[in-house]
Amino acid sequence: MKQKNTKNFGTRWGFILASVGSAVGMANVWGFPNKLGSNGGGAFLLIYLLFVFIFSYVGLPAEFAMGRRAGTGTLGAYENAWATRSKGIGKAGGLLGWLPLAGSLCIAIGYAVIVTYILKALVDSVVGTLMTADTAAWFGEFSSTPFSVVPYHIIVVVGTLLTLYLGARSIEKTNKIMMPVFFIIFLVLALYVHTELGGTEGPNDLDLGHGPGLLLPVGDGQRYDRVRCVFVQGGGCGTHGPADGAV
Repeated sequence: MKQKNTKNFGTRWGFILASVGSAVGMANVWGFPNKLGSNGGGAFLLIYLLFVFIFSYVGLPAEFAMGRRAGTGTLGAYENAWATRSKGIGKAGGLLGWLPLAGSLCIAIGYAVIVTYILKALVDSVVGTLMTADTAAWFGEFSSTPFSVVPYHIIVVVGTLLTLYLGARSIEKTNKIMMPVFFIIFLVLALYVHTELGGTEGPNDLDLGHGPGLLLPVGDGQRYDRVRCVFVQGGGCGTHGPADGAV
């Protein structure tokens, strides 16, 4: 019986979705609008897109080439790349590979907590608890209670480990479901911001050389903070949102 290959992605589309899923983080939601607004608006956006192009055109192909040549994970890829100089240097490269691996592990630990909170918010929204509660009080109550989200955390960690254990095909199937849902949610939030939170004024503030830029204080308060509240606290931040610069 032919063994099914689970180490490689089955389709190009599945690989693209998995790559997007690993690249799009919470900084795209929290950090980017703030940086855009406080660093020149459109001028910042142009430089940002320039560096995105440079990294995409140079960095990604190099990373893909290293991975395909080594045919293994981070440690093996580093060792293989350094071994092109000499075998001894290859061992040093393998040790160096632990640095990005440790960094990824630290990021995963942080995201496990964030996804745990999101899972709890989803459950409480479905049962109706969150829909009628004050979001600030709701978050403060469970976040200050020891072990209150441990069951959700176990579900997140076990689900992630199981997905990774089953291989690339499992990651591909998971992303084919989660990424379209992710984009649908963002579309719904964009429509909500556009119609309910003064999003129509945003393009008028996008300045290419000077001025406040996009999502800076305009009119009745911090548009950036109001948009952020949609993502973080479900819109329960009042008229003006949290303090300037709060994350």
